[in-house]
Amino acid sequence: MILCMGDRSAGGAYREIRREYMKKLTFAMENYLEAIYELSGGEKGARVSDIAKKLEGNKASTNSAMSTLAGKGLIVNEKYKEVFLTPAGFKLAEYTSKKHHVIQKFFTKFLNIDPIVADRDACAIEHVISSDSIRAIQKFMKRSSVKENPSHDNPHGSKEQQAEQQYRF
Repeated sequence: MILCMGDRSAGGAYREIRREYMKKLTFAMENYLEAIYELSGGEKGARVSDIAKKLEGNKASTNSAMSTLAGKGLIVNEKYKEVFLTPAGFKLAEYTSKKHHVIQKFFTKFLNIDPIVADRDACAIEHVISSDSIRAIQKFMKRSSVKENPSHDNPHGSKEQQAEQQYRF
């Protein structure tokens, strides 16, 4: 599934929010937001213990991160209750998650990188890659998907053969 982020207004809104919060928000804090987003399905809350487990951290570090994010207005966090994203936290987390999935798909489907390596690399790249680069990757994947899904009576061979011919140097 290709996630559509071609809407410049969505990217613009993300850039505004990111500029405001990223001055003091580390990549680790973005990862916490993304974990909350993915665990909560974007709608319900996430438990601190689940966030810690997902990020392979401990509860003390996660609680500290939650205090930081709450102080920045990105989450609502009450002691011993679930953590919820604020509207600003939701937008930032959603956009980071979408970038992650676009990069990961590109690595696994188009570069044949091992899914575990692709996930780890996407997690590192998602924080620094521009919206323009994400849109270019999406456009490339869309074009390539059309070229790789020819009709069965295509005289140019299978999609694998076409892909090999297309990318020869």
